Amino acid sequence: MKALIAIATLVTNSTNSFAQVPGTTSGGDLIGSGLASIFTFGILAAIVYFGVNAYKQRQEFAKMNYDWYVAHVPLVNGKVVCRYCGSNKTLVKNGRNNSNIRTHYCGQCGQGLYYSLEDWRV
Repeated sequence: MKALIAIATLVTNSTNSFAQVPGTTSGGDLIGSGLASIFTFGILAAIVYFGVNAYKQRQEFAKMNYDWYVAHVPLVNGKVVCRYCGSNKTLVKNGRNNSNIRTHYCGQCGQGLYYSLEDWRV
């Protein structure tokens, strides 16, 4: 009976049921810091990934300008024509996220033709 009382008092008075080496952290702290470092690495990896993709897309837009389009698709009567449907109706819309890239697209089929930078320094 005395043994059961001694075990019960040990269990109720103990805050940590596992032995802990002095100067170390408990298992919960290790799990928490591990998750925090994985989360931080994931955020940094996402920033690098999206930054590289934005850079590549910007380089692609810089290459696909008016001169590039005219070199690949000849002008008809001095006008740009769509390489997909042959229409000469071109419209312009601003790029996404308030960027200074403008998309020139076909007014009939909606396909993007070429890109230009918005000249806002006037």
